[in-house]
Amino acid sequence: MEAEYNVVLNPDFIAITMKGLPISPEATSIVYWNKEDGTVYVNANNLPAPEQGKQYQLWALKGGQPVNAGMIDMNGKIQFMENISSADAFAVTLEPAGGSPSPTLELLYVIGNV
Repeated sequence: MEAEYNVVLNPDFIAITMKGLPISPEATSIVYWNKEDGTVYVNANNLPAPEQGKQYQLWALKGGQPVNAGMIDMNGKIQFMENISSADAFAVTLEPAGGSPSPTLELLYVIGNV
């Protein structure tokens, strides 16, 4: 719990709220990103439970190109993700368990601009 507060309250991190898209308009998630060192955390507590064999994947978008930021564990905690050095936006898609090399756009749940 203390580690989570250290991220949320750290002024080096910006909070990017990702809002729900038509597939799940009530969904939200928050990315905490340190632009200086690329550290990324995600709080994905307000996504629908994924169906069996599926897992959410975080993406950074830079110049319209997706960059894998890692798989999300739906454990109710802020989760450390892959470092991202540059991004215009962050988004979450629902993918087969273990992830995909590119996002499944028809299963894009939330997105937020930096």
